[in-house]
Order: sequence, then C-alpha cells, then structure tokens
Amino acid sequence: MKYGNTTVGGMSFGSTRIGGAKFGNTIVFQPGGGLPDGPVDWIATDGNAYINTGIISTFPLACDFKAVFYGGAGEGVMLGSRVANSGARAQLAIPYSSRMDFGAGTAYYSGVDISDSYANETAVFVKALIIRASGQSFVSAKQAGETDYTKKTISSYPAATGTSLPLFLFAQNYGGTANNLQPSGTRLYYCKIYRDSTFSTAVFDGTPYRYRGKYGLWDSVSDSFFGNAASSGAFIGPSTI
Repeated sequence: MKYGNTTVGGMSFGSTRIGGAKFGNTIVFQPGGGLPDGPVDWIATDGNAYINTGIISTFPLACDFKAVFYGGAGEGVMLGSRVANSGARAQLAIPYSSRMDFGAGTAYYSGVDISDSYANETAVFVKALIIRASGQSFVSAKQAGETDYTKKTISSYPAATGTSLPLFLFAQNYGGTANNLQPSGTRLYYCKIYRDSTFSTAVFDGTPYRYRGKYGLWDSVSDSFFGNAASSGAFIGPSTI
C-alpha cells in the first residue's frame, strides 16, 4: 500500500494485521499474518497436488511451459491423460531417468536430457506438438541459459485421436484418476496449452498465483483460478511476493 511515493507497511486494524487494501467505492481490507493474493514466480507440488486443466486431449494439441523437475529416476507425468488399461494416451512431458519423453497413442519420443534440471535446479523450457494430420510429433526443449530449442520430428508416429479425457498438470489423468504424480518440489513457472499447430491461440494460459491464501494457477483464458484438485496435499510457493 502506498501513501504518495511512500510504501506503507505493518498496518493494523485494531489487533488485526492488514495484509492488503483496495480502493474502489469502498475499502476492502484483507487480514494479514500471511502473504497478499496475487501472481507469484512459481508454484511447486508437495507430491500430492495436481491441477485438472479441463482441456480435453484431442489433437492437434500443443504445450509450452517452463519447469524444474526433481526426483531423478522414476516416472512422473507433467501434463497428460491416458485411457485406463489402454495404450491410448496424450502425454506431453514425462520425466523419466533424467530425460524428457513425449507420447501419443502408443508411441513415444524419448531422449531430451534434463539431468541438469535434477541436479542444479535448472529450468527446462518445453514445447511439444502433436499434429494429427501428418501423424507426426514435433518436440523441442532447452535448458535455462541455452539459446535454441532441440528440435525432433518423429516420422513413424501413428495417427493420434486423443483420449477424450481432460489433461492433468503435475500428474497423468488415468481414466479419471491422477497417477504418476510429479515428485515433491517440482516447480512450474507457466503453462500454456494450444489447440493449433502454430502456438498461436492458447486455450489455457496458466500463471502461478496465490488466491485466497492458496497457491495454484490463474488461467487468463477462462479468467479462473485452478487450485489443487487432490483431496489432500497443497501447492507451495515463494515465501515472499
């Protein structure tokens, strides 16, 4: 809160610390003792928290995100869905044994190295694209500090029809149930999902956000807050804003 050019902090109303104030036709005070609501740099899962994006995994489908992965060996889907007891899937990012995999139908591309991310908290920027018309997948990724994305085209991809299930973030939607959750500490800095092959029109544009004291993503497309969809756990975020 500012008074002229001076930032005013540590205000109280009676014995209640003021966390935020908004001027309109009225003045609305938020009780303090914690952080104010608003955008944050990142959110991280505690190993249980995940987000249901509501975006059905039919193709074409593209994703652009920045994340830091933890856990080393083992599988944790960052964004995906899969028909239960079937190979039909749409998994745009699967860290496994310090590499990034991508899958559609029953096919995978594997081999984008993210070992630096595990060891040094280096952010990985990922763009993954599945184009049904050509039956191919275009995948690109880069570590923080690298100039260019690593580009791969898979010529043997089968035609992808999607799963008719919404994509989960920080987990895989396996027939309606979250599994292969990301290990605790995995951070997300932003996530955009597109329904085209040119990354031009986002259907989900998630920014890390703190809303009513809870961490999650604010989707600018639907103008909605997406919090933890699990019955337990919570997202965590920076201790300061």
